[in-house]
Amino acid sequence: MATDGQRLSPRSRTPHPQPAPSLDRRVTARVIEHMNDDHADAVLLYVQVFGGIGEATEARMVSIDLCAMGLEYHSPHGPGVVQVTFEPPLTSAEDLRPRLVAMVNDARDRLREGTG
Repeated sequence: MATDGQRLSPRSRTPHPQPAPSLDRRVTARVIEHMNDDHADAVLLYVQVFGGIGEATEARMVSIDLCAMGLEYHSPHGPGVVQVTFEPPLTSAEDLRPRLVAMVNDARDRLREGTG
C-alpha cells in the first residue's frame, strides 16, 4: 500500500515518490535574487548551521523549491555546494518567507547557544 506522498506504479505495484510541487520560475528567480542581494548573512547561516559547514565564510543561494534550497559556499577548504531541506516540505510559495525567517532565527539561536 502506498503511503502519503507516494503512488503505486501500475505495472510493478512498487511505490514511487510523487514529484515535488515546483515553484513558478519567476518566483524562484525573485527569491534567489532577493536572498543573495539583501540577506547574504542569512544564506551564510543556512550553510553554517543547517548545511553543517561551520567554517563557510560566504554563501549564495543557487536554487530553491518547496522541498529544499541549494547553496554554494566558500570555506578555507575551498568552494562547495550543500542542499538544505525543508522539514516538512513547504506547500506553496506563500510558505517561503515565514519558513526562511524562522530558519534564520533558529540558526541564530543555535549559534548563541553553541548548538549550531
